[in-house]
Amino acid sequence: MSNAFLVPQICALIELRGFGDIGEWNYFLRVELDAEGLAEYVLGPASAVPEPDKETAVPDAHKAWRLARARAMQILCSTLRRQDVIARLQSSGWDPNNMDPAYLYQLRNDSSSSSSSSSSSSPSISHDCCLIELRGPENIRAWSHFLRVELDAAFQDLSTAVFGTPMDFPRSSVENASLEAREAWRIWKVQRAKALRILCSTLRNPKVMERLVEQEGWDPKKDADPASLYQLIWKIFGPPAEKPATGTGTASS
Repeated sequence: MSNAFLVPQICALIELRGFGDIGEWNYFLRVELDAEGLAEYVLGPASAVPEPDKETAVPDAHKAWRLARARAMQILCSTLRRQDVIARLQSSGWDPNNMDPAYLYQLRNDSSSSSSSSSSSSPSISHDCCLIELRGPENIRAWSHFLRVELDAAFQDLSTAVFGTPMDFPRSSVENASLEAREAWRIWKVQRAKALRILCSTLRNPKVMERLVEQEGWDPKKDADPASLYQLIWKIFGPPAEKPATGTGTASS
């Protein structure tokens, strides 16, 4: 039996609430990033931690770099979820498809330099999940970005389950297969369930749920594929001429 003490998870982050006096927010962000060994990924410059070459780097170095950058992005985005902050980033030309945390941090700096608003932060945030709730067409791009960041930060490859191609992997297909195939099915099922849980945690707005269930016929008891649900959401709330984001997550090898 281990005699080690259980240390509760401690988070030093506070939420940015304006673009005036941001010194306090910046200080606590640096404290959290330093504790995780990720400060250079966010505070930059963008080239501070260059991407390892896939061909010449030591095994798993590229995967470790992508996971570290994704985790740094998750920590940063968890402090930027307020609607007014997101609106200011968007008005400053924010590209939600740019997943470099140094880029987003610099954009926040550029945005704050032209603002005289006050109030920098709330007392604290309980953890560094960076999800925001989908409200409708007005925030679907930001919602999709923060969802992607959260999924990318997972050690398992959860982004593919949401942003990839909808697929079915029925249990019957592996019932008489090898042990390895059955284990692959089990892992796939768990990853899909975790991805769906993260996705659904952002869909609790009553108006969004009413649109999904009553107008589009989504059946939460039957439709368990997160990729299909994401594409349905984008079909309903996304810009007509814009396709939903696709691709694999940063956690994949």
